[in-house]
Amino acid sequence: MENKVKLIGFCALLILALAVIAFSPQALASKGRVMITDVNGKPVDLWKTGDTLYITVIDPDENRDSDEVELIWREWLEDGLGGRLPAVKLVDPATGDEETSVGSLTLYETGPDTGEFRLSPGIPLRGLRTGEKAIPGNGVLEVWDNDTIWVYYRDPNDPTDIDADQAKVSFTPAEIKITNIAGEEVPLFNVGDVLFVTLTDPDENTNPHTIQVIEDVILENPRLMLAGEPKAQVKLTLVETGPDTGVFRNPDGILLYNHLGPAPREKALPVRDKDTIVVYYRSPAPVVPVPPPPLPPPKCATDPTGVLEFCREHPEKVPPGESFTVKVTLTNKGTVALQLPAFTDSLPAGFSPESATNFATSLDPGKSVSFTYTVTASTVLGDYTITGKARAVGISPFELGTPITVAAAAGAAAGNGKK
Repeated sequence: MENKVKLIGFCALLILALAVIAFSPQALASKGRVMITDVNGKPVDLWKTGDTLYITVIDPDENRDSDEVELIWREWLEDGLGGRLPAVKLVDPATGDEETSVGSLTLYETGPDTGEFRLSPGIPLRGLRTGEKAIPGNGVLEVWDNDTIWVYYRDPNDPTDIDADQAKVSFTPAEIKITNIAGEEVPLFNVGDVLFVTLTDPDENTNPHTIQVIEDVILENPRLMLAGEPKAQVKLTLVETGPDTGVFRNPDGILLYNHLGPAPREKALPVRDKDTIVVYYRSPAPVVPVPPPPLPPPKCATDPTGVLEFCREHPEKVPPGESFTVKVTLTNKGTVALQLPAFTDSLPAGFSPESATNFATSLDPGKSVSFTYTVTASTVLGDYTITGKARAVGISPFELGTPITVAAAAGAAAGNGKK
C-alpha cells in the first residue's frame, strides 16, 4: 500500500511538470510588427514629398498596463558594445536622414490595452536639393524622388524581436495653366484682360509651414517673339497660395495690351488678334544652400537732446512668410542714469506680430540694453517699413523707421528640365 501511495505521488509530480512544459510557450514574448501607414494605421507603400507619414507598431509586450495609454519614446536596445539601438528608426539610406524614438519620434498607444502604437505627430517628407544635406533628428524626413525609405522596430526587451517595413517616394507631375485670379482656367482672353498663371506642383511644397516661391516662369507671345518684339516675353514670380498647398500663382496679373501701343504698365504682354499665348515651367533645380548674408549695420536715431539713442537691426530682404529676428538697442549717451527707457515697434500690414514693446527699469550713462523679437514676414512681395518710438522718463517719444523688402529667395528658379 505504501508503494502505491508513492507511485501516485510521483505520477502527480510528473503530470505537473509536463503541464508546466506544455503551457510555457504561451508565456513567451509576442512578436512586434511595424508598418509605414497613414494617420489611421492603414499601410501606405507610395508617398510623395510634402506628404506626412505615420508609423504604426503592434506589440502586446509594450502594453504593460491595461488601464493606461502608454507610449514608445526614449526606448532603445543595448547592442552589447555600449551602443544603443533605438526601438523605432525611420531612415532614408540615400540621403542618410534618420528619425528615431530616441529623439524625434514618439508613438502613443491608440487606447488603453490595445498594444497598438502610432506616431504622433506624423513625419513630413521634404525633398532635398542638390548640395543640401539632410539633418537627422529634426522631425522631418529629407528624401530624394524615387527613394526607398525604411522603418525598423526592435523590441527594447527582446533582441530577437525585430521587424521592418519599406515604402517608396515618388514625384508628382506638375500642372500649369493660364487662369483668372481665382485659378480658373480661361481658354480665351481679350485685349485689356488681366491673366494669371497657376501652377500645381506638390513637389515644390518643400516646407508645410511656410509660403514657397518659384521664379522665372516664362509667359510669352511666340508670334511677336518671332517678329523681334522684346516685350513679348515676361518672367513671372509665382507665390504659393498658402502654407502646404503646393499651388502657386503670380500675385500681380499680366495685362494684355495692343502691340501697336506702349506698354501701360510693367507687368504687361503685347498681343495681336488671334495670338496664342504660352507659358513654360521647369521644376526649380536643386541648388546649393547659401548661408544668409551678414546683417547690415543697425540704423539709429537719437532724441533731440542727444541723450537716448534708438537703434534697430534686421535683414534688409526676407522671403515671403519667413521668420526673422529684430534686434533693438537703447543706449544712454548722457551723463545721468535714464529711468524706464522703452521702445514700441509697429510692424507693417501682413507681418506678425503687429507690434512689440519692451523696457528696462534704468540705464546708466554710457551703457546699452538690447531686446530681440521674432517677426513673420508678409506673404506679399514688396517694400515695407518697420516703425517705432523710443522714450524714457524726461525724454519725449521719438521715431525710427527701417526699411525691409519681401522678395523671392535667390536661386529658387534655376531649371533642370524635370517637367
